[in-house]
This record gives sequence, structure tokens and C-alpha cells, in this order.
Amino acid sequence: MARSRAEHLRMIAKKFALAFGIAVVFPAMIRCGVSTFSPEPRWQDHHVTPLIDSNSAEYQKKDAAYRAA
Repeated sequence: MARSRAEHLRMIAKKFALAFGIAVVFPAMIRCGVSTFSPEPRWQDHHVTPLIDSNSAEYQKKDAAYRAA
């Protein structure tokens, strides 16, 4: 039995909605599961403050060279 065009479009819409739902929900579930067992990293643990004063001549020279490149 042949399906009508409207039935075919509804089936495509259902498949798209299901695929979109899985694409959104699955990563959210993974993130929730991972965050259950391991805490999020803290920025302070990985951020290193620069040792050069931003007003020093050395910093200004390196900054100018960086911006020129």
C-alpha cells in the first residue's frame, strides 16, 4: 500500500525530531553523569598570572611585536 505524500512528510518530521532530541539530550546526560563523579576544574588552578608588569617597557615591546605579527 502506497503512502500519501502527507504521511511521508510526517514520517520525515518525526525522524528529524527524534534525531534532534537524541542529539540534544545525549550530551546533556553525558555531562550530568561525568559531573556526578568528578568536579569541574577551577580556573584558578590552571591560570598563571604574568610575571611581567603590563606597564613595563619589556611588556610594551613584546606586545607591539605580537600585534605587528
